[in-house]
Amino acid sequence: MRSPDAHEASAAVPPQLAGLLATLISFLKLGVISADTELAQLTANEESLLSQYDPFSPRVQQELEDVLEQVLGAREMVAGTGLRLTPDARTAYRTAIDREIRLGSSGATEALAGSRGARLLAGRGFIGRHLRWAAWLRSPRMRLAEEMHRLYGGSGRIGLFTPALIDYARWLDEEPRSDIASQIEVMEAVQKIAIRRKGFMIHCLAPYDPWRQVTDLLDGIQPTALDIVKQAVEQRGFVGVKLYPPMGFLPTGNKGRTLSYPVRADDIDDFQTKIDSALDDLYQWAEREGVAILAHAANSMGAGEKFSERAKPEGWRSVLRRFPNLRLNLAHFGEFHDKEWEDSFGKLFAEFPNIYADISYLNGGLSTQIADIRAIAAKLKLFLARFDQGVDRIVYGSDWIMLGREPDHERYLDALRTLLIQAGVNDAQWRKVTSENAIRLYGLNSGQMARSRLQDWYRNSPSLDATLLQQFN
Repeated sequence: MRSPDAHEASAAVPPQLAGLLATLISFLKLGVISADTELAQLTANEESLLSQYDPFSPRVQQELEDVLEQVLGAREMVAGTGLRLTPDARTAYRTAIDREIRLGSSGATEALAGSRGARLLAGRGFIGRHLRWAAWLRSPRMRLAEEMHRLYGGSGRIGLFTPALIDYARWLDEEPRSDIASQIEVMEAVQKIAIRRKGFMIHCLAPYDPWRQVTDLLDGIQPTALDIVKQAVEQRGFVGVKLYPPMGFLPTGNKGRTLSYPVRADDIDDFQTKIDSALDDLYQWAEREGVAILAHAANSMGAGEKFSERAKPEGWRSVLRRFPNLRLNLAHFGEFHDKEWEDSFGKLFAEFPNIYADISYLNGGLSTQIADIRAIAAKLKLFLARFDQGVDRIVYGSDWIMLGREPDHERYLDALRTLLIQAGVNDAQWRKVTSENAIRLYGLNSGQMARSRLQDWYRNSPSLDATLLQQFN
């Protein structure tokens, strides 16, 4: 079955958001640094240039101003975005921008006091927050890593960061500026510099898209998507794999189901069977080698109508029955918008020993309303009493930089600590959430396969100290 293309999908964007979405797409496309360019700078020992990158510089402000002129001046289609901006949507967007600027910019500096774009970047309103987030997202990877550590790292805070790369390209029909292999190569360089010179640990998760694997096999492309993932984990210091089912696939059992897919999938004979096979190939390898998989498991971010429902935790039951030793982390647990959806995490806990759930982007924990915090805490407390009394399956996560769109995201770690205290989580259990459970999930204890792979990577990387891994014992 056919799913909508970009132009049809744009009709579903609320008018008040269409202008902002078009701005974000254009702004991001304009400024993202390629992996090859950044790798060349890192290889030339120019990481100081990347560290000094200012996401709110005068040049960036002017680029945003130019994008705003393009979007607000578009007659209908906004070039390069696939979005249609009606006159009403354009007027609503202009009004919203003017309103935010009139209300003023909390914390604005003289450097950000000029153009419309500059004043929005300095603001804390809805539009301003999203533009600031996009400005950060355009930053070099090394700069993002340092900002992540500044926000959440330091003594007694997060000591190991595990950024996850994602491959959306086949489902969205838009190849990234940098191919997956190049992205992995530059992130390995970021890992090494962070550990050797910046004083914090990063070990990434490699992206896997079953559709890319299918086309690689059909077209005879080497290395395949799975080969690239294996190399990242076995040779480049990566500690897991990221899957994104809401792009449009079930974790297993796609064959025989009446599901819609992007029209391009019609070009592949027996598409659903091939997707299942590509996923099975990943699971077999990951289970055998003790490699953790992180999967989006919230009813959100679907690439097509109802695609987000394919992220249901229950969809993993059949996978885990066939691969019972698979290490699996289901992301974005804890909002309790849908009790049945959240309870399905716990039902999987009861049946399978190596499944975890992370509390990344639990933005309800950032609420300034005490009643909101108490409501989430009460539901979480009940869930733990039913399914995870020892708090052995919950893993801390932030989902930064996506979390950067939220107000006060800087206090996320502390906000979650407060939330979990209200849910009855004591200090020893908090250490499980922020440390011990993740060590088990990723297999970082001495003698485990992932730990051995990391030891080899440290020893084969000049100036890296393998004794750093002893903190996981």
